[in-house]
Amino acid sequence: MFDKRILIFLLLLTSCLSSQAKFNIDKNDPLMKGVIKEGTLGNEILQRDTMKFFKIGLSMQGCQKFDSYQPYILQMPQGEIGSRLWRERWIAKSNNKYYFVDFTFVENDLGVTILMDLK
Repeated sequence: MFDKRILIFLLLLTSCLSSQAKFNIDKNDPLMKGVIKEGTLGNEILQRDTMKFFKIGLSMQGCQKFDSYQPYILQMPQGEIGSRLWRERWIAKSNNKYYFVDFTFVENDLGVTILMDLK
């Protein structure tokens, strides 16, 4: 029999993983325009910080809750180390509808500045 703490941990882990489940978008879909490859260049901390802005960007589009999300790289890092910039598109799926937010990441003396594209 499972210890209740282990069962709760497994349920929480499953819940976290399901929100990050990948989805397939046709490479010819307009959402994929400019995408270089799947993934993010950010470390765990940058991903966590970006998620806060991602949720704000989604809520501005009327998406309050999403089933899954996937980041994609739009532009690889350019420039000198410490002042490089790169671009990513984070896409969320909610009720079979897709939403996205584009980000530009700029390295600086304090770390990385996250710029959200508000087109």
